[in-house]
Amino acid sequence: MLRVVPRERVHAIVFDDLARDPRGTWEALTAYLRIDAGAAPSFAAANASDKAARWPLLRRLTHRPPPALEASVRRLRQWSRTTRMPGVAALKRRMWRPEPRPFVSGQDRQELAEHFKADVELLAELLQRDLSAWGDA
Repeated sequence: MLRVVPRERVHAIVFDDLARDPRGTWEALTAYLRIDAGAAPSFAAANASDKAARWPLLRRLTHRPPPALEASVRRLRQWSRTTRMPGVAALKRRMWRPEPRPFVSGQDRQELAEHFKADVELLAELLQRDLSAWGDA
């Protein structure tokens, strides 16, 4: 991209910055875009990965239905998003079960760090940032 787009027209956001300082990252982005930073979005986690489908087959049916059921399932899901029926809300909550966050072993982290080492070094050079922590397993 930087071969085509001038560097001053590119604003990169590193996820580490967003996680550490979401408001500061937002303000830097809005300053770059020259727009009002006042209408900041909510920085709360919207899809925390602390749950899993209780019934995977039902989840698959409701989110990837067979073509013959696709239109009906889409209408049902749209209705379930807007209805105020307590039973529907309770059923939707029951469809999920708590699950611990996924764990990546030190060995797997090291393997990934080695695999992406050249890419991370290139990105660090392009962003003019120290990304050496990305290689720490």
